[in-house]
This record gives sequence, C-alpha cells and structure tokens, in this order.
Amino acid sequence: MAGRLRFWMSAGLQACVLPRKFLGKRTGESVSSTALQASLGTKRDLSAPYELDLVVALGNGARGDAERLGVLPLAWTGPVSTERVWAPGEPISLVMYRTPCFFRQRALAALDDAGVPWRIAFTSPSLHGLWAAVEAGLGVTLRTTAGLPNSLRTVGDAMGLPAVAPPTLSVSLHDGGRPLQPAVMRLREVVIETLTASLRDLVASTST
Repeated sequence: MAGRLRFWMSAGLQACVLPRKFLGKRTGESVSSTALQASLGTKRDLSAPYELDLVVALGNGARGDAERLGVLPLAWTGPVSTERVWAPGEPISLVMYRTPCFFRQRALAALDDAGVPWRIAFTSPSLHGLWAAVEAGLGVTLRTTAGLPNSLRTVGDAMGLPAVAPPTLSVSLHDGGRPLQPAVMRLREVVIETLTASLRDLVASTST
C-alpha cells in the first residue's frame, strides 16, 4: 500500500524505544511499502496533532482518543558527584525544558507546595541539552528514570527534594478517533505491543 504514514513520539520516550528501530523491524509489508515519517519532539512541538496519523504522548491520558500504554516513574535527577549544585540557603537551581512541559509543571508544583525556593538556571529544547547541563552541575531536573546516562543519578532523597505527586506520568497513544488505513492500523498494533512491554519492564526494573 503506497502512501505516507506520519508518526510522532515524545522525546521523553526515546530511552525506552526509538521509533525507527522498532518500526523498521516489526511493522511488516503493510507498512514497509508506505513512506514513514517518524519524529521525536516535545509537547511544544506538537502544534498540529491532527496532521499526524499516530501520536505517542506524555500526560495526555484524559483525551477521548487516548489508548493508555503505561506510566513512566519520575525522579529528581542530578550529577553523579555527591556535591550539591547550589549553596545552602540559596534557591534550588533547576534545569528544565521551556514551557509547556509536564515535567516542569510537576517539578515547580512540588517545590511550591513544599515551600522550597527555586530558580531556573538553564533551559534547553532537547533532552541531550538537559543531560549535559545537569552533568555540568548547573542544576537538577525532574525526568523519568528511563535511560539515565551513567553520568547522572537520582538525587531526591540525597538532596532533600520534595516528593512529586503523582510520582508517574502517563503514556498514551492517540489516533484522533479517525478510521485507520491498514498500514496505520498495523503500526498502531506494533506501537501498543512494543511500548506496553517496554514500559512494564522499566517500571519493574525501577521498583526492585
């Protein structure tokens, strides 16, 4: 079946599974004859979701077309070094995406509820930019525990940071509620199978 298939996935999931890696190997002939356009991005990039065939997003589980795939555990993340990245008595230095961002919203809400002063020390449009800034000691961030680089670690307890509620972020698949062509339907099946298993394994590994 010739045509074009447009797939978007939150960049926060890239540590679980990269789109091209599993799409290219597992979708079969029904998708291989279709021109696949797969991309990663942040919520800010998702300006026209209905121009896409399938979307895997974070925190959108309340939408009517949401197919819940699982959850990602959240954790305060800092450098491997045990040194604090801000001086005692000073506001906590944060490394964040620009708004809108579910991670940023959850982090600031937790700090405000606990009465903890904070400042945004660094913003980046990319996950790799966040990791680099945290590794450099510019601040801490709130992210999923999936795929943390070896240079980073979870630091919530060690640095006395407040708990985040809820402690997980939902992951859901969206198709706009439209009738799906065979290639899109097959891709939908593969995404559900692959990401559901990946998220389940991730949660199991972080709870042991």
